Amino acid sequence: MLHEKIALLLILVLVIISAHQVISTCTVGQKDVILHHCEKFIKVGRQVPKPIPILGQACCNAVNRVPREGKDINIQCIVDKLTPTDREKNDETKILNLPNHCQETGTCTVEQKDAILRHCEKFVKIGRQMPKLIPIQGQACCNAVNRVPRKGKDIDIQCIVDKLTRTDREKNDENKIINLPNHCQEDALLKVRID
Repeated sequence: MLHEKIALLLILVLVIISAHQVISTCTVGQKDVILHHCEKFIKVGRQVPKPIPILGQACCNAVNRVPREGKDINIQCIVDKLTPTDREKNDETKILNLPNHCQETGTCTVEQKDAILRHCEKFVKIGRQMPKLIPIQGQACCNAVNRVPRKGKDIDIQCIVDKLTRTDREKNDENKIINLPNHCQEDALLKVRID
């Protein structure tokens, strides 16, 4: 009975290890999808202006489907599957750089981004506003901003910007979003009062 349990446990461990190896590798199909959807971002040669993929686009969606090693997208797996013809047309360095633009950072959520865009709409919309509108502590906008996780002492507002879709970017000024913590972050108010 004991030997049967040990054998069963050993088989279970081997199945888990085998499944993990299958899960952690990418496929030629994933490579082909990335080469197709990310074509304009990974072409060999210099491009002016340099096109950058954005979260929510087909390219980033394809990149985010590549299996991960720990927290990072295993994009090297895609590069390893390139054929000589693929290498002639596509820049390996640009492919390796795709996760820097596409990988979700994980520090903030799409729900937090949506809350900021909803509650801070009048402060971040594109265009010049007269008089200039500034959010105030205690308002729904600042409350939403202060719920975003921090990197060190600072609100990780870049995480929110990274989650903007193309539609979000058409309606909202990224610079105004990046500036929100300057008005909303609690310790930012203390600095202003002390100065």
